[in-house]
Amino acid sequence: MATGRGRRAGLCLAVGGRTGTGGTYAGGAFPPPAAGIASAPIVIAGGEALGGSEVAFDVVVSDGAASPPAGHPLTGPELNGHGTVVFAYADLDGDGFIGPTNADGTADNEVERQEVLTPVGRQVAVILAGSASGGLGVSLGAPASAGGLGLVLVAGATTGASPPLFIDGPWIATLLPFMPSTDPHRILGGTSHAPDPDTLVDVELEMDSERHWVPTPDQPVIGTPLAIPLDGSSITVDLARAVSGPAVGAGIGVPIDVATYVAAPDRRLLPARDPTGTTRVLVDVDTPIALADDGPGDAVTVLVYAADLLANPTDPAAALVVDLEVGGALRIATPDSDGDPRRETVTLASAASAAITLDDSGVAGDFSGPDRLIATVGGVPTAALDVQVGDPLPPTTWSSARAVLRRGSDPERGTVRAGGEFESDPASIAPVLQGATVTLLQGAEVLYERTIPPGAFTANGPGTRFAFRDPAGVPEGRIRSLILERRRSAPSAHKLKLTTRPVDLSDADLDGGALTFRVQVGGAVVTGTLSCAASPTGAVMRCLSH
Repeated sequence: MATGRGRRAGLCLAVGGRTGTGGTYAGGAFPPPAAGIASAPIVIAGGEALGGSEVAFDVVVSDGAASPPAGHPLTGPELNGHGTVVFAYADLDGDGFIGPTNADGTADNEVERQEVLTPVGRQVAVILAGSASGGLGVSLGAPASAGGLGLVLVAGATTGASPPLFIDGPWIATLLPFMPSTDPHRILGGTSHAPDPDTLVDVELEMDSERHWVPTPDQPVIGTPLAIPLDGSSITVDLARAVSGPAVGAGIGVPIDVATYVAAPDRRLLPARDPTGTTRVLVDVDTPIALADDGPGDAVTVLVYAADLLANPTDPAAALVVDLEVGGALRIATPDSDGDPRRETVTLASAASAAITLDDSGVAGDFSGPDRLIATVGGVPTAALDVQVGDPLPPTTWSSARAVLRRGSDPERGTVRAGGEFESDPASIAPVLQGATVTLLQGAEVLYERTIPPGAFTANGPGTRFAFRDPAGVPEGRIRSLILERRRSAPSAHKLKLTTRPVDLSDADLDGGALTFRVQVGGAVVTGTLSCAASPTGAVMRCLSH
């Protein structure tokens, strides 16, 4: 890897027209990076496709001379047609560096590692006469009122002789926040072959410990050379400042504990503001949370905030009224302005978030199951947080089950009837509070799926029969009858019956085979494989459990 400083060759990168040409390099001496995030170009998260913006960049090949500090631009034709890959990395913890460093202590080193594992923007461009220009959109931003989010842009390229990926030559780069693999095949995907319009050319960056090395701070051999500062002192890279897009709804995030957080490529952290609006709080918006089924106490606090299209915390243009709702397994402990533990309304007037405390409903050990906190703005759900109350129950199988799929003369107006019997702890099943989901699958293809929300079932007096029926006018998948019963003499014995039409069965294969019939009611999951046989005309398929 070359960094453009004191090496044979390398790359230098500039953003926002730093070269004086609005993103197209015009030659001459290479100017220094932005002096800091405050003076860096602004990019609005989302890119042009989602109403944001792009930051212009130039990647220039350097001879790596020690003087001037960035070296001399190489503007010859040697790398014409070669591609360069540009990445943007975000300063999540606001310490002024990208990547792990002990400069601000050791407690948040995993958060700093997360900065490296999850680039927030990437783009490719083609080198011509020693430089490549383009525009880069980013996925992450912070409220403009909080100063936005500091970004570092880096770049790399291969220098081989075989198109289209040129992976048979050395890899050169700006300073990077990690040590890439020395095998070019593990940086750029595909193989070297002649240009072909029918051949897919792909660029890959897989951030894992096997392919790329993110050293710990103060590593005994190399120190901390890869943590990139955001003060403009790293000559080969450049800086940008990302602000969030306009508010379109509310987001829900769980504040992380930096002391126990573990970085991973599939995790995403967002820079929210605390309820006072003065402090950055990193929140996880993708990972479900768990609550013990222990009655009042042992609750968890989440943050609700104004969000843009990508769920980034942002500044609302006007006060945002957010309706919050949970199912029967949860309760909103605080705030509680209306005495209804399942619903609450909060108003977000700025980038400051609202703290919401969730607890399990009822008493200890009453039932376990999944639930969800849903945030709605203007009648439209804009965010949801999955919560598992108590230990998940293991799936059970049908004691007996059956299904009939009838295509009829109009395949788009088919009929599905399904039902079965199963055993389950009655304490775990409360359809009125929990709702239900019914799914029929043929292999990996979903033939029919419907979720009945909490509160939609009606129950008879003893609470042994629960029923749901769609009103007339539902255009597709209308449930004519969905009944769940439990025996009074044997409360663990349950029976389910479903009739629904019209259902679009035009793509269904009714020639027999197997069908998966799955029902989830609260924390109880019942599933099984049914063997199917077709009618002589192929218009009807009947299925029975083994």
